[in-house]
Amino acid sequence: MNYRATFIRTFGALACLICLIPLPYSYSELVLDHSPKLVVGWIELVQILPENILLHAKIDTGADTSSLNVTNLEEFVKESKQWVKFTVTTREGQSVNLKKPVHRHVRIKRKGAESQRRPVVKFDLCLGNILLHKTQVNLTNRKNFKYNMLIGRSFLKRHAVVDSTNTYKHEPICIKQ
Repeated sequence: MNYRATFIRTFGALACLICLIPLPYSYSELVLDHSPKLVVGWIELVQILPENILLHAKIDTGADTSSLNVTNLEEFVKESKQWVKFTVTTREGQSVNLKKPVHRHVRIKRKGAESQRRPVVKFDLCLGNILLHKTQVNLTNRKNFKYNMLIGRSFLKRHAVVDSTNTYKHEPICIKQ
């Protein structure tokens, strides 16, 4: 008896059967996204439009939502809707007072501290040549942190990848509206 031939036939039949087993993913889900993405450093300049506020931002892939350092945060009701007023101050000392409708509230888990409920507002944000309209940003006092803003995954997805060995790879070049 030719054991080698029997083994090859058995192995071939088994391989054919395995190919017939449906995979849990469709082919399109297995194909990598090859659309061009902006490669950003772990620190970048971000511009808030149309207010034209330029901020130093840390790119944080561990955060889902972007976060902005604000002071004088105060919630109020306007025309039966929840609003917030707050002050944004750049590293260079420029202060801008803003009022925005609250889109929602988010609970942020903080390492070594109690979770925090924060208002979320929408901004048009520009990083390099990426302009995302109505980006959700939670507001908090980040006075003890080095960077005014964190850019989270919801901004980065489908648009950018992070090169953690670089900083300040791009100037915001979006058209002011």
